[in-house]
Amino acid sequence: MINTAITAEYNPFHNGHKYHIAKSHFITKADYILAVMSGNFVQRGEPALFDKWTRTKCALLNGVDIVVELPAFFSCCSAEYFASAAVDIMEKTNIVNYISFGTETDDLNEIKTFSKAVLKENDMFKEKLSIYLSQGLSYPAAREKALKKSGINTPVFSSNNILSSEYLKALNKLNSNIAPVAVKRTDKGYNSMEITKNFASATKIRSLFNEDLESVKNFVPENIFDLLKTSYVNGNTVTADSLSHILNYILRVSSSDELKAILDIREGIENKILKSIKNNYNFKDIAFDVKSKRYSFTGIQRMLIHIILNLKSKDMSYFKENGFCQYIRILGFKKSALPLLKNIMENSSVPVILNIKKDESKLDKKGKFLFDFEKKADDIYYMCQNNPSYRKPNKNYTVPPVII
Repeated sequence: MINTAITAEYNPFHNGHKYHIAKSHFITKADYILAVMSGNFVQRGEPALFDKWTRTKCALLNGVDIVVELPAFFSCCSAEYFASAAVDIMEKTNIVNYISFGTETDDLNEIKTFSKAVLKENDMFKEKLSIYLSQGLSYPAAREKALKKSGINTPVFSSNNILSSEYLKALNKLNSNIAPVAVKRTDKGYNSMEITKNFASATKIRSLFNEDLESVKNFVPENIFDLLKTSYVNGNTVTADSLSHILNYILRVSSSDELKAILDIREGIENKILKSIKNNYNFKDIAFDVKSKRYSFTGIQRMLIHIILNLKSKDMSYFKENGFCQYIRILGFKKSALPLLKNIMENSSVPVILNIKKDESKLDKKGKFLFDFEKKADDIYYMCQNNPSYRKPNKNYTVPPVII
């Protein structure tokens, strides 16, 4: 049995994702495709537009055999934590043969060389990084410049290439036998607003839901357009600005010292965030107001999500040192993939959660902390649904895994 894993957000699922799945299947000759998918919060520091159950169904209808959740504790974080946690889940299944990811380059060896060099982070790199950060460059910009100045060959710096290098770093750290496979993207990149035939980025497609809903059908598989359209029209969605009320409440009852404990909050940025709410209310407006040459818009959004979820630096450090994911949560699967599900349940090195009411008791203290965090994050997500009728708590206990 050959099993290939993909890390994804599917926010929303589109033709490029379907192409990636099919290409991964072809290259690796996989019997099954496993997706490690972000839950209700995503890596760019936003809630997913459609909830995890909707996105799971979309994936299963278009080539994925089983969907495993990447917990919110890691899914809304920087590339390092996001990729490390995803690879950790794959490794702990003990059944994954390949990891497939999208890149903007055809040369996987270029990214492999880069990721190995970054692992070492030579003295010149550290010195240059410190200099460029002190000059006010953002961390990604300072890191890219420091790498080039310290003699480390770098691929094109893009969100996908950076993530790819982090996947490879994680595989190296774990001394994993999972083999990497790169698939060149069909669009101009994750944040691109350009359209190429029937391919567009998730960012562009999310904008089309507001601008020209019917045109979305050109860029998503035909078998899920009605599902996405109905969810959107009915308000079964969450946007960043949907979180504005809860963000403002938290910021107005929090001190700067309390914000300092939150992951990624550093160098006095907490004061700028607190100052921003004097003139701004919406989540996006606060992020735009706080962003700077040093701190990117996406980086600020992640900070704001960490504040909302109370994701603390000390907790992330603990799980980084003590093993990232403490359980494997099954969000959905195809009936035809029952052999794969059985294989995971028999071989996983951590508890597998399929039936929460029964399986939650298998978790140890570390696993319970992460799962309690997930339940809290989901409750916050659903209380911010655009349609009030969907604002119900405890959906982890009332919504079963998606089975098709």
